[in-house]
Amino acid sequence: MGNSSSVSKFGYVAKQPDSNGEIYFSISEHEIWNKLYSRQINLIQEHAFYQYLEGIKHLNLDDNGIPRLSKINSILLKSTGWQLQPVDCTISFDYFFHLLSNKKFPAAAFIRRSEDFDFVPVPDIFHEIFGHCPLLLNKEYANLSYKIGKLGVKMSKEDQKYLARIYWFTIETGLIKSNKNIEIYGGSILSSYSEYNYATTSELPLRLPFNLLDILRTPYRVDVLPNVYFNISSFEQLQEITEEIIIEYIEKAKVLGDFRSLYPPRDIAKIA
Repeated sequence: MGNSSSVSKFGYVAKQPDSNGEIYFSISEHEIWNKLYSRQINLIQEHAFYQYLEGIKHLNLDDNGIPRLSKINSILLKSTGWQLQPVDCTISFDYFFHLLSNKKFPAAAFIRRSEDFDFVPVPDIFHEIFGHCPLLLNKEYANLSYKIGKLGVKMSKEDQKYLARIYWFTIETGLIKSNKNIEIYGGSILSSYSEYNYATTSELPLRLPFNLLDILRTPYRVDVLPNVYFNISSFEQLQEITEEIIIEYIEKAKVLGDFRSLYPPRDIAKIA
């Protein structure tokens, strides 16, 4: 997220939807989806949150091309009232929160190139549909996104960054730890070959119990693999994060200040 642009700094160009909101992709782009889907669906079976896998089936996702947004939207609307909204490669925080507050999930209108198969530094249509839509059928997950959006449209840009951190460490990179097993519900992990392996097997990242104040004080970067993940004990824990609690803890985080960033400077950072 940042300023809205149809062209990303990584050279991706967003497609423009037609009058019905549909995005049309080339045969080669559909083939990229097919390869991504086939590899990822086999990879994630061991650690993906079970309700996510159920959502994959409910949405009828498969390796037969990029699904039409209207097909996904009809299922989401009946289940939780959400819809996909085609967007540019990057969008502003203001627009992002506006969409969430209206139960519209931003869907970046492009698909990654073959050289970015393992890890794409900006969200693409595979990330949005495969990574997030299955759990937009889950009420706790969908409600947290909605709460973040409702708060975001009323907050200053300074406070919006704290909401973005909640979103990042839950909706994007969230883990569930139950019975000593790690399950994944974060869309960034579920849609990325590199990050899935990294999040589940690497000894490099910290995996910490969910703590809202710590999350609000933790910087993150979207262009490299994370150095910290937060795990919840159940989805009910997400439901307990009320708007009042978020506002209260943002004020506490401001007083305490950010934790020291564990990331290297941007000019020497590399994607692992």
